[in-house]
Amino acid sequence: MAARIGKSQGVVDVNDGINPVGDALELHIRPEAAAAEGMDPQSIAQAVSDMVEGTCSMKQ
Repeated sequence: MAARIGKSQGVVDVNDGINPVGDALELHIRPEAAAAEGMDPQSIAQAVSDMVEGTCSMKQ
């Protein structure tokens, strides 16, 4: 999986080592690159979080 992610355009580094605290995904979003696509770092981080963790469309 790390090899596939590492080949993605814009990916600078992939750390596929063991994380003793638990699973994590660390993003380093360049604000100028996000702005060039009409987005901001926070909206990109939220979109990735939604894709990875899923979202609940109905909260009770």
